[in-house]
Amino acid sequence: MVPEGVPAESDSSSLTISDRFSLYEVLTNRNTINWRRVDDRYLLYQTSDFQFTYFDSETKNQSYDFSGNLLLPGYPFNADSFGIEWSPVISYNKRPTGSAFHSMADFGPVLKSRFKGVPFQARAGIAGYGWNDNIHNGLFGTEFKDFDGDPGYYGGIRIGDFSSGIGGLPLHVNMQADGKYINNNGLGLLMGSALYRHALASGDSIFLFAGDSLLNGKDIYLRSNVGSGLYESSPWRIRHSLTASAGFKVAPRLGFEPAFFYSYGRSTVEYPKDSASLNNVKNSEHSLNLQMSSLGRYFFDYTGGIEFIWGNQDKLYKIVPSGPLLDTTEIPSQFYDYRCDEAATDHALRLNFPENISVDYEFHAVRESRKYPVLHLINGDSTANQDESDYVRLMHRAAINADSLSFFSVSLWGDYSKTYLYYYRRPNSGNSKQRDEYRIGVDASLIWEKIRIDERLFAESEVTEFKFKEVHLNDPPPYSRKFSSRLSGEWSITERLQLQISWYQVYYDNGWWYGREYFDTTSTQRANYYAINMKSNDCSINAALNVQLENLNFSFGTSVSDIFQRFYDEPSRSYQIKDYGKGYIFEPYLDFKYPFGFITAQGKIKRIINTLDTRRYVLKRNWDITLNAIAEFR
Repeated sequence: MVPEGVPAESDSSSLTISDRFSLYEVLTNRNTINWRRVDDRYLLYQTSDFQFTYFDSETKNQSYDFSGNLLLPGYPFNADSFGIEWSPVISYNKRPTGSAFHSMADFGPVLKSRFKGVPFQARAGIAGYGWNDNIHNGLFGTEFKDFDGDPGYYGGIRIGDFSSGIGGLPLHVNMQADGKYINNNGLGLLMGSALYRHALASGDSIFLFAGDSLLNGKDIYLRSNVGSGLYESSPWRIRHSLTASAGFKVAPRLGFEPAFFYSYGRSTVEYPKDSASLNNVKNSEHSLNLQMSSLGRYFFDYTGGIEFIWGNQDKLYKIVPSGPLLDTTEIPSQFYDYRCDEAATDHALRLNFPENISVDYEFHAVRESRKYPVLHLINGDSTANQDESDYVRLMHRAAINADSLSFFSVSLWGDYSKTYLYYYRRPNSGNSKQRDEYRIGVDASLIWEKIRIDERLFAESEVTEFKFKEVHLNDPPPYSRKFSSRLSGEWSITERLQLQISWYQVYYDNGWWYGREYFDTTSTQRANYYAINMKSNDCSINAALNVQLENLNFSFGTSVSDIFQRFYDEPSRSYQIKDYGKGYIFEPYLDFKYPFGFITAQGKIKRIINTLDTRRYVLKRNWDITLNAIAEFR
């Protein structure tokens, strides 16, 4: 207890404990403990993260992370914080063929300070890996001498952050350097970025951003093959990434707010000691973006913009081609070099009328063009990537919305989109095609006293047409249709008791469109028709009762679903039912949430019952259980 008149010290602490349990064919559990302690003498942060995955008695994974740090504020100077950090991580994998143990740890001092208002942080210490890939008597039944390990060291420095400017200017700088070395595996990372933002006297504003990063060296990683956990080192690689951008936001004028944005990005990857892999690659990209939005001054609302993107991918960019003819080993690597040009525009307009009536219209368009260079073989014959193409997509959407009555609202809408895919190289030109998609629907909502009913009904179809139909004689394009209805209702019996019911029905079919232009001269069929290959009728019904008590919310209910599919069988010329081994699926469940003071517990318990499963009544099978508990102490 603090005596009256004596100010309390800056003292706070928090402890968070959480546990998440899940069971559905595979059992998983994650336990996390975070402890944070702050006062005038020290700052302590400690985490404990344990993860467990149980497939069966012979196959399981475990991992544990015990990272943390301890800082002493005001040491060695008032503006400094000095301390230590640690990050031990271990993993244990058990397989029928054997078990493996792996661990890694960093431990060392850390210093945080500020120089003329600029944050500064330095860290360094020892690092190490430890492992045993041949554990047969269990983790604790193996002698310590059977484990292997490699020592190393690490270091890093960071200057600046984006939370405050430098020298009172709207300039934010962040620079970072990190390095690590273990057993001939050294890796270094350099990163830097700067952001300048400034508001002009006219009300306009500008920003400039630049970022650069360089990764150089070899890294150690854990091979993910099942039954093995051997540490391996990556090839020596150099990754360089550069980003620069500039933007200009215009102050609101005449009820509109425009903005302009330009960015440039360049990234390269090199493997200096692995030239045989031919993996050197350089990517560059430019983008220009123009945007504008209305500010509610008029009877309409508008947002829209247009963007232009252009760039290149260049493999083997540091290798000089072997004269006018490329070597045969270089051709596959440079086969996918391309130049990309893309333009996209999006516009959304809403017209507002009295009585809460509005009309929406949207237009979206995108075009992407890829061009590949022509390569030459040693014998003089030329070849090229046959995927050189143009992709164009146009989409329109319109809707009429009415919400004039307090208890009823409705929206009638429709979508139409057209997609073109053109191949310019002769061998692939026959695959050029266009696809038309149609979609119409209605969304309606009715609220009457304690009852609410919502319905979404729509129909859609997708029609594909080949550009060169003579290449696809007796090879018709695909065609599909879909009809869907989602009806839901809610009855608030009391303030603490609600009944929810939903019914979801979907009919879908697909096949091929046999138009006259796709029949050859020998065919006697001349009438257009749609040949349905598959018919599907899916239905699901869900009913739940929600109960809200003072410190407990839970809902219990069940869902029933069925998928009925039929496929056309050519020999019998009839539709045959596809047997997936699933009949009616019943899923009774219980969801709950229990918030009480510093403890929150929530979870789900569900049983999945298949009427065609001969073992459906075996109690220990087909459970879907998730339990999550969190306790916070402050």
